[in-house]
Amino acid sequence: MVVYGGATGGGSLASDDLYLLDMRNGEDQAQWMIVPVVGSTPGRRYGHSIIFSKPHLLVFGGNTGQEAVNDVWCLSVEKAPFSWIKLDCGREAPQVRVYHSAALCQTGSATGMMVCFGGRTTDQSSLFDTWGLRRHRDGRWDWVKAPYKNQTEGPIPRYQHSALFLGPLMMVIGGRTNQVGEVVPLEVYDTESSEWYKFNSVQRFRHSCWASNNFVYVHGGFEHEIPNIPLSEICKIDTQKLFTRHENLLQKIKPAEKSGKDNEKEKKEGIKKNQHNLYNMERKFVLANQAHIATSSNKQNQINESQAEDFSLIVRQISIDKLAEEPKKLNPQQKNHSKIDKNPNDALCQMFLKPLLKPKEG
Repeated sequence: MVVYGGATGGGSLASDDLYLLDMRNGEDQAQWMIVPVVGSTPGRRYGHSIIFSKPHLLVFGGNTGQEAVNDVWCLSVEKAPFSWIKLDCGREAPQVRVYHSAALCQTGSATGMMVCFGGRTTDQSSLFDTWGLRRHRDGRWDWVKAPYKNQTEGPIPRYQHSALFLGPLMMVIGGRTNQVGEVVPLEVYDTESSEWYKFNSVQRFRHSCWASNNFVYVHGGFEHEIPNIPLSEICKIDTQKLFTRHENLLQKIKPAEKSGKDNEKEKKEGIKKNQHNLYNMERKFVLANQAHIATSSNKQNQINESQAEDFSLIVRQISIDKLAEEPKKLNPQQKNHSKIDKNPNDALCQMFLKPLLKPKEG
């Protein structure tokens, strides 16, 4: 998760630092860190958008405090030191805007594009156009305006909304219009057919949203009735029920549903496999083919001070099949009652088991 710019609680612009939420040590120990960059930055701004299109971070639009802009800045995370580059995206480009949405399309004809929708322009009017930013194989970047089918009703102009993709479908949720308190529907743009669809939905603005297994979650933001008190609850939208009357939309989100379930299945199978491997490792007992013998305390006293520093004089390494002979060398007067078996593993076990079976002796 990365954060750039914005406005502080006091209404002033935040710094132009790029922040990264470091979760390498787990969610409980997650920490924010400033990503070191060299050279120019997009500068302080608010109402902009930022997305990650591997390996690029892309910042678009917003307001610098003096004016609304439509510039695009890119930072590649492939190689340090990191630096921001202002992109030349050709002649055709979206008009300046603030409080728009941006999302990455990963399926269909718009795959790999940062798709931006709506926002508010210099004269405070709401926008309803859609643009896709694409990168060509030769490294060039350019904007392409999304076409709208004439036979369908176009989207409602809005700002301070949110957007995300389910397969090739862009879902636009909540937001505000030029009419104070106007109810706005949830709208879906099919990037493959260029058609718009409208549905009833929650009324929020300046909120966040995300998708998981064809469920869309909406968190926080404000309601039109109480625009000054932020919300804390999370709303859940079941897109299967939402698209019940549109079989064509259901078919397009099924691959996303299957992909999500496959990922969950792979995770569960991976956990089971790891648990199985750990269980086998715990049960597996392997007898080493060599053993280390330490010199007895009496003999260790006979070793002079300089020799005592030499570990090799105190500890010896011998073959496991000769271990049964060691008591004779350590104490020739003591009889070795262990029976030497052709199998050295059995002989070793007997040395330990026999004394344990006679707890009252010795």
